[in-house]
Amino acid sequence: MSDPSRSSRTRGIFFAVALIIGLGASWWIFDGLPPNDGSRSAGGALTERDDSDSASTLASEPGARGVQGGEMAAAGLTSAEVGPGIVDAGSPPEADRPPTQAAGADGSSSPGANPEIDDAVSLEERARHARSLGRLDDAATYLELALSLKEEQLGPNHPSVAQTLGQLAGVYAEQGRDEEAEAAYQRAIGINQQSGSRTVLAAKVLSDLALFYLSQGRSDEALPLLESALEIELHVFGPEHPNVASRLAALGLLYRQQGLYDEAEPFLTEALLVRERVYALDDPETTGAMTSLAHLYRQQERYAEAEDLFQRALAIHENMDDQARVALDLANLSVLYISNDQFSDAGPVFERALRIEGQNPWSPTPMVSQGLGQLAHSAQAAGNPEQAEEIYSWALDAAQRVLGSESPNTAFLRDQYILYLRSHGRFGEAAMLEEG
Repeated sequence: MSDPSRSSRTRGIFFAVALIIGLGASWWIFDGLPPNDGSRSAGGALTERDDSDSASTLASEPGARGVQGGEMAAAGLTSAEVGPGIVDAGSPPEADRPPTQAAGADGSSSPGANPEIDDAVSLEERARHARSLGRLDDAATYLELALSLKEEQLGPNHPSVAQTLGQLAGVYAEQGRDEEAEAAYQRAIGINQQSGSRTVLAAKVLSDLALFYLSQGRSDEALPLLESALEIELHVFGPEHPNVASRLAALGLLYRQQGLYDEAEPFLTEALLVRERVYALDDPETTGAMTSLAHLYRQQERYAEAEDLFQRALAIHENMDDQARVALDLANLSVLYISNDQFSDAGPVFERALRIEGQNPWSPTPMVSQGLGQLAHSAQAAGNPEQAEEIYSWALDAAQRVLGSESPNTAFLRDQYILYLRSHGRFGEAAMLEEG
């Protein structure tokens, strides 16, 4: 157990978008939109998502750190499924501090130290509350005490012990205590396997460890965990359930990021079919799945099929008058057209996307321009610097004409173009562009 006074080494939570380069820069390009409430992914940068189960993706799980580039749709768990609700935010501060040792260790009768399993649940509630406030040291201490109580009352291999271990592992991950986090996850999974537990919570621990591995670039180890989680959720829910659709989408996305397009396609196709049956056609869950599959088709150079899905999503969002998603649909189309060297087709839709984003306060970051910037980076990484430069120049010109030189979109593209020029030793041109 850790010392309660150990200082927190809290790392930034999810999604440190830049690390996706190792799996393919195209993962950054317009795979959906955060909920239209002004929220943004970590750092404000555009992230890969299919806009599904936005309240319950892997990315939203506490302890999720830095998964490559964005949000993978996952289990769809709510706090009610994980356990009892947190204590009321108005609890007196003195009542919301962890005891200094496990209950019953010295016969103490201090609050929260009753060696009954109900007190372990109460400690978990306090841990969730502390964690929501960023008090990770307190959260870890509460969970360590709850774990000790459950081990004493239920035995070390009870499924409820695995549940607490999963929560504790998440806190350790947020603290940067990676070895302890992995050990706790592994022990929780071992307990569930030994007991034959095939519950939503067992699936959650598997997906949480998969997310942890992804944050470390260990995608090969993450894949079988997500597949096991899918198997459990199919057993629990059957095939026609949002959780199953989310897990299918997560697996398809991970395969796609690895360039395993043939493996990704059946997962992304089935995710879309399930969502079409479970949700309304105009639900973001459905249109987000269209977008994910369309990006796969783009990467497979199946441009006509990709365009059809992007256009379907665009028509739905236009009918809903959801201008935020309309802008990203247009940007997706411009990326598609440029991928196929259709600059004349890309121009009008990209400029319309810029105008929409430039007129809306929901976009403090240049999300539309980032898609073109990442496409140019992909071209450069693939050994095609001429195409990369053409994209930078074309997109920067469009942004300057539509939004002016001072807009965030224009500034982003200009900065990316400057970096490109410098990386090729063209310092004079970079300096001239920087000076305006």
